[in-house]
Amino acid sequence: MALFFSETDVADLLPMEDAIDAVEEGFRHLARGGASMVARLAADPPPFPGHYFLKWLMPGTLDALGVMGMKLILGAAPGTGARREARFQVLLFESQNGSLLAYMDGTELTKIRTGAVTAVGTKYLARPDAQTLGIFGSAQYAPMQAVGVCAVRPIKKIKVYSPTPEHRRRFAQELERLLRREVVAVDSSDQAVKGSDIVVTVTNAREPVFRGELLEEGAHVSAAGSSLPDHREVDDQTVLRSKIVVEHREQALKESGDLAIPIARGVITPDAIHAELKDVVGGGRPGRVSDSEITLLKFNGVAIEDIACALAIYRRATREGKGQEFGTRPSQPRRARRAGPPRPVKPRG
Repeated sequence: MALFFSETDVADLLPMEDAIDAVEEGFRHLARGGASMVARLAADPPPFPGHYFLKWLMPGTLDALGVMGMKLILGAAPGTGARREARFQVLLFESQNGSLLAYMDGTELTKIRTGAVTAVGTKYLARPDAQTLGIFGSAQYAPMQAVGVCAVRPIKKIKVYSPTPEHRRRFAQELERLLRREVVAVDSSDQAVKGSDIVVTVTNAREPVFRGELLEEGAHVSAAGSSLPDHREVDDQTVLRSKIVVEHREQALKESGDLAIPIARGVITPDAIHAELKDVVGGGRPGRVSDSEITLLKFNGVAIEDIACALAIYRRATREGKGQEFGTRPSQPRRARRAGPPRPVKPRG
């Protein structure tokens, strides 16, 4: 029997600490050949007005832990009147026989794992003594960014900026209740950057949201928002001053305007990318090597993060007896199993 997890189930079963561990483990297996993935695939069939359409497919395997999976991203065509512009669904399969293990709503998973990716990047790229965080953006993905950073660094003060005063004030109050730290809504982007050890951007901006010349020496930037080739959150000075790390080189060069635009203009070349995150996590490339260098993690989201988090949810659910069972027809008869993780298989290569 497979398990179904609702949006509420996922939020209950995936605490940030578990998500961080899962994402880090996924990238470590990717570095060692125990996992594989491709850049997310654009389906983009012609949307039918008033309906959702299949926008992206994100497949991958985590062979070292005995699973594979896929995230499906659905977009809302004009005229749907949809509250959500995108919907997310995640499937998790057992590698040895292809049986479906779990199907889950991916909305909360995506928010949490996006925060976890920022946390993993922060763990390897930010100064260990970083205490001040500046956040750009106040929408649905922003809270988990702060939760993730605070899980891996001793953050004492958070500055939040959004162009809409009421949005940033409300978000500051929400974070203060959630994290029990000093949170200040600032009136300008300059204030959010100056004095910040870590800067996180999680917006849908088309143009840079801060001036890179204001970044402090030793700062770390996590650009988690705009993921279209004609959108950008960080400016030329930021990419010029930074050691750049990405999740997936091919995907970053294709989809990230933060890199594609300065490359097209000749400001930097693709060689400016220092490493993929798997190489830093796996020890193949250095992360931060001095207290003075500025680091930048630019990411759009890749399959291994979702699969690793889906497995973490499945494991906790089987331990705690949670999730809604539903019937499937596996490729070969087997006894339904409700306890314990899938059996790992030998990594390839």
